[in-house]
Amino acid sequence: MGEKSKSNSPELDKIADRKSIQDEGTIAGSSDQGGDELKVVKALLENGIFLEEEGKSDEAEKVYNDIANRLDNRETSVFLSIVLGARYNLTQKIKLNRRQKEAIALYDDLVNRLINNNNSVNIGLIIQALLKKAAEISAEAEFSKERDVLKAISIYDHIMTRYRRYDETALQLGVVQALIEKFYLIDESYYDYVDGRNYAEAESICDLLREIGYSDELVLLDKAAEALILFRKKTIIAGSIAQDRNEIFLNIANTIYKKGVLLEEEGQEDQAIDAYNRFILRFKDSGLFAEQVTMAFFKKDLLLTKLRQLDESTATYDLLFHDIKSCDNLTILELVANALFNKGVLLTELGRIEESIATYDLLFHDHKNCDEPTILKQVGYSLIKKFDLIEYDSRLYKQIGEELLYIGDLLGGWDEDDSIWIYDFMVSRFESSQVIELLEMVAEALLKKSILLTKWGQFEKAIRVCGQIIYKFGNRNEPIFLRRTAAAILNKADALELLEERKKHQASTKPIRIIEI
Repeated sequence: MGEKSKSNSPELDKIADRKSIQDEGTIAGSSDQGGDELKVVKALLENGIFLEEEGKSDEAEKVYNDIANRLDNRETSVFLSIVLGARYNLTQKIKLNRRQKEAIALYDDLVNRLINNNNSVNIGLIIQALLKKAAEISAEAEFSKERDVLKAISIYDHIMTRYRRYDETALQLGVVQALIEKFYLIDESYYDYVDGRNYAEAESICDLLREIGYSDELVLLDKAAEALILFRKKTIIAGSIAQDRNEIFLNIANTIYKKGVLLEEEGQEDQAIDAYNRFILRFKDSGLFAEQVTMAFFKKDLLLTKLRQLDESTATYDLLFHDIKSCDNLTILELVANALFNKGVLLTELGRIEESIATYDLLFHDHKNCDEPTILKQVGYSLIKKFDLIEYDSRLYKQIGEELLYIGDLLGGWDEDDSIWIYDFMVSRFESSQVIELLEMVAEALLKKSILLTKWGQFEKAIRVCGQIIYKFGNRNEPIFLRRTAAAILNKADALELLEERKKHQASTKPIRIIEI
């Protein structure tokens, strides 16, 4: 290597001449020589990439080979990295040409060049080269060729055994990727191979994933979750190892979810959305985290709304409804009701009024028979939102009024305040109408309100509401108003009687004051 290496292309030498670089062929000389060599290599590499982009694969291959020849046996990390970059590009071209043996040979060459350079950069490059080599071997192998499959698996095992002790995230990612790729090679024919071993391998995998479960790096946790899902799906283990595996699985799932919550609390909305996305992707089909997956969907959507990514937000709602429409978990149903309501609001903001109304209708029909007050309140809110969206139509107004009365009746079984606000809304919106059907709704709402107040012992308020009914409708001759007025008079009388009984009871139980002398 003492003499200057000539390239395989005159164009390469022209590049060096244009930059006035004199290549002495060594790195061991002065720092200027090393710097000049680096400039030459970078120029050649840029030219190789340019030729590759232009579709001149053969010429690009010559450039990459020339770089490898120039830097043969060099030990400086930066030059080794450049060699690997050039060789990696070359292997991609070889793979496209279906020259697997040459690609594998190049990966072996890269590993041999870097094997004695134990800094994290070079180790990362070794891991990537080994992963690529194993992928090349397995790409051409069928499961009937057990030897080829086991050869690829042995490379993945080597990566996991040799490099798992390193703490750097990039290296741990490579190790977990090796585990994932190994699992992807496993099918039914591999079970005998697994069962023929003792549990040492499974224990080792559990230990590896348990350690990663303590990481703070989201991308690493996500990869560990992918590995665990495959571990549960494609291997047969039982007893304490299976229990350990499931415990690690739960721990990593909770860690990813909590990471999203923490990022959200810290105001890092984009990163939190990424965390929730990863959690949803990995665990929505596991059957173990239905409530958390729903919450992740919901939290993600709220963040998208906050960031004004409204179209993506509505798409998220659609995915949520599709995945859990048959669920009967009350917590999840409450989240779904909230999500439907929020979707309706978003569609209104986007000017998609008909879709918004349809969403509110869906919320009513899906949850009108629910016995959970918080969900029924959301249904009531959605009806009010729908009322505000539609143009005046006495038929539609009456329909909404009847639906509100229905929800008010259901809510009245828990807390009078939950239903009274519905009745008050109806009175405020319809009392000035000249349409008899809507005024009927007002009389009905006031009567139900008075009955509810009496039931809950608020007699003075009930009496005042009955007075409203009598004042508003007592002089009308329509049968419906006569019936409502009569009912109000009777309810007022009941409330007065109950109020009087209460006062008498309070008077009879009033403590005697003792005056001390």
